[in-house]
Amino acid sequence: MKKSFYLLLGLLLVCGIYQACAPEELPGSIYGTVVDKATGEPIKSAGVELSPSGLKTVTGSEGQFEFTELDPGKYTLIITKTGYLDGVSSTIEVKPGQQAKGDVQIEKLPPALKVVDDNRQEISTLDFGSAIDDVARSFSLFNDGTESLEWQITVTADWIKSVSKIEGVLSAGATQSLIVTIDRTKLKSGENTTTAHITSNNGSKQLTITATGPILATLNTLAATNVKTTTATLNGEILTDGSPKYSERGFVYSESSMPTLGSCIQKITSTLTNSKTYSATVSGLTKGKTYYVRAYAINAGKEAYSTNEVSFTPSDALPQVTTQTVTDISRTNGRATFHGTIVDAGEPNYTERGFVYATTHNPMVGSDTKIVAAGKGTGEFSANASNLQVGNVYYVRAYATNTQGTAYGEEKVADFKAISPQVTTVSVEIKSNTSAYCIGKITNAGDPEYTERGFIYAKIQNPTLDDSSVTKVTVAKTSSAQFEKQVTISGLTQGIFYVRAYAKSSASISYGTTIKLEHPDYTAYIALPTFRHNAYTYRVHPAFDSHMSWYQAINACDNLTYGGYSDWVLPSKDVLNTMYIHRSQIGGFTTGYHNSEYWSSTAESEDYAYFQSFYDGDLESEDKDFHKYVRCIRKED
Repeated sequence: MKKSFYLLLGLLLVCGIYQACAPEELPGSIYGTVVDKATGEPIKSAGVELSPSGLKTVTGSEGQFEFTELDPGKYTLIITKTGYLDGVSSTIEVKPGQQAKGDVQIEKLPPALKVVDDNRQEISTLDFGSAIDDVARSFSLFNDGTESLEWQITVTADWIKSVSKIEGVLSAGATQSLIVTIDRTKLKSGENTTTAHITSNNGSKQLTITATGPILATLNTLAATNVKTTTATLNGEILTDGSPKYSERGFVYSESSMPTLGSCIQKITSTLTNSKTYSATVSGLTKGKTYYVRAYAINAGKEAYSTNEVSFTPSDALPQVTTQTVTDISRTNGRATFHGTIVDAGEPNYTERGFVYATTHNPMVGSDTKIVAAGKGTGEFSANASNLQVGNVYYVRAYATNTQGTAYGEEKVADFKAISPQVTTVSVEIKSNTSAYCIGKITNAGDPEYTERGFIYAKIQNPTLDDSSVTKVTVAKTSSAQFEKQVTISGLTQGIFYVRAYAKSSASISYGTTIKLEHPDYTAYIALPTFRHNAYTYRVHPAFDSHMSWYQAINACDNLTYGGYSDWVLPSKDVLNTMYIHRSQIGGFTTGYHNSEYWSSTAESEDYAYFQSFYDGDLESEDKDFHKYVRCIRKED
């Protein structure tokens, strides 16, 4: 047992002594050099970071660096240097007590050429726009690298007048300002585009340069006018103004087709106005030669021509004459005044001028009526025509004649169709049972003037003088437009009449509005009740206020005048019986037991006559001296 104890104790001592005597793990280190990959030259002042420890250092003058007292393990070096790409080493293993070598190569950044504006913002286009004064624009080259750049610019467009500098050397971080100047006169119409090629010892750039050339006006050449022996008027029109707007316009002419400013005999300018059409007079022409003309315009120094041309040949010329409106037309007197204007006397001057007229279009000298107007030269002239007939329409033209022939103005009309008088019916007022007071007014005397005026009336609506039933009442013509008359109308109380004013000329008759005349008595009459008996219609007068004898009843009806009628009678017993049957329709009867008896005109004997009770309908006879009720009747026509 004791032996085993000492054996165990010995083992423990041996183990303790072994632990105490075992060597500790020693730190290691990394060293190396950072060099330029392309040249192998050492790089000083480069940053070196050790990962993952985060330790940092800077390379010395020979590019050397070192990290010491490092725990054994695996590390990576990260190298940074301005002007170089960041460098990362491969994995480096540090062993206890040993040095590990970690050389690193880094690559230099290439030079960086940029095309920029004033704010150092990169641009790819330089746009001059369309403004005529915008001829210079600037941009800059910027070296964003670490080494100098050699550069040059190439531009081939002929409208690029100059570039302030076309080559040079640009230090690292430096800027070169450049100015491009253009010649707008060499721009084609519309959009112009070219490319500036910028090359360097390390790459190239392209800058697109744009400019809008003037948009040329479009024109049309119109026919020449007023062509004479040595002069003519040239005419044109601007279809579109162009941009910028044309600053000059006119004509070019030549003896050859399609003249231009470079090939014409002469250019003739025209004053600038807001009108799209324009003209100019050319002189010094040769009679018999043919000339060709084109309209032209200038936009920002650029020439624009019409695509068409016109030609003309100077020769002796007809006069130019116009016709004005015919005035002072008098249909009553058959007269009118014609007017014309000589615009140009012609070459040679006209020898006669005047007017021709006819009832057919386009009257001609030699075949239609002519009026010669004295005078010469240009300007207005006139002549009076007579014996013109009412109802005709005359067509009139001014004319002028020279050795070349006769020139005519446009056609005017002298309308001799009659103008009807105009009349109104102002008022018609009933004054008595046989008359009405009528007032009319002439609002237009007509041409020829009216010769008769007055009123017409009849029982038909809208009466005219052509109606056989019409009665006419004339009113003497005076200087007053208004006329009036008390018109006698027989039978006015017996119906409705229609009255209107009229005015009559040698050519026509005019009427005023129709006024309806309805006499108050007749109005009351037609409101009376009616009934039918043996196919006749009877109208019933209201009952009288009191009873009367048979003799008085016969006399009252015979002497009754009402509604314009005096043929009232007392009804016979048969008619009275029909009235009883229709008593409710007729109305106005008394029907009480003691006061409902009405006389008939039928006598039973010398002293007795029939009556009928409207209480029970009994038909009886009674002494003619007795008093009873009366209703008069009238048989309608």
